[in-house]
Amino acid sequence: MTDQCFVAGSPISHSRSPMIHGFWMAERGLDARYDRIETTPDQLAGLLARVRSGDLRGGNLTVPLKEAVIAHLDDLTPEAAIMGAVNTVWMKDGRLTGANTDVDGFFAHLGQELPGWTCAGRDVLVLGAGGAARAIIHGLMRRGAATVTLANRSVARATALVASLSASHPGTSTRLRLTSWPVASEQIAAHALVVNTTSLGMKGEPPLPMAWPVRLDGQVFYDIVYAPLLTPFLAEARARGAIGVDGLGMLLHQAALAFGHWFGAVPEVSKALRTLVEADLVAPAQAQRP
Repeated sequence: MTDQCFVAGSPISHSRSPMIHGFWMAERGLDARYDRIETTPDQLAGLLARVRSGDLRGGNLTVPLKEAVIAHLDDLTPEAAIMGAVNTVWMKDGRLTGANTDVDGFFAHLGQELPGWTCAGRDVLVLGAGGAARAIIHGLMRRGAATVTLANRSVARATALVASLSASHPGTSTRLRLTSWPVASEQIAAHALVVNTTSLGMKGEPPLPMAWPVRLDGQVFYDIVYAPLLTPFLAEARARGAIGVDGLGMLLHQAALAFGHWFGAVPEVSKALRTLVEADLVAPAQAQRP
């Protein structure tokens, strides 16, 4: 019987997950498929019942299901419990289990791009205060960042996120800080790693409001946005001597970890796969040219 996996959410037609997982399934010669399933929160219970029954091997969840799914699960991985969000579900030892692969996906990509680089003992600046920021800050604290400074348009939301993360990481509150928005040039220059977790710079969105220093030699700038691959944030950083890392790798690595939960082995995020997805990202833009 063909194993069926899925990505569920609403809207879901834009998802590139079928291309990514389909690549690995074909690479391994699996009798398996991966489909988009348009799903609202009201339809979620029915979808998960198919996972429990074995009709579906497992799947990914995106907006607006990442938080709503938790009430339906038997077990959560530690990261999913701390973040209060799930992007991967499967049956493990007869129990419906949820994980969040974003944290390890982010750091796996960073390690692939910068072998040997570590956030341990370093100061990090995170822009944004949504779910991605929560995941990345959790990972930074777990991996020993010296300080993590958060900047967000909504001060109230940033303050709430810092309070929540401080509560889930006892003894680390002095390492979590807030700074003003827009971010001043001295703040940008003072951090070894700067991560944009906002949608600013994405196609159709304005660029980040930042006062850029003249030089940023050796600092690492990571943008979780991957459409376009070269955002204004990365272009500005690279022009000033920084190392710029785009968000496509995080998408691919978190997907690889999900695949590992379903099939027992984490696949390689290869150059061939990245080239395939990059071509798909470029194709819509080329199609719109006169």
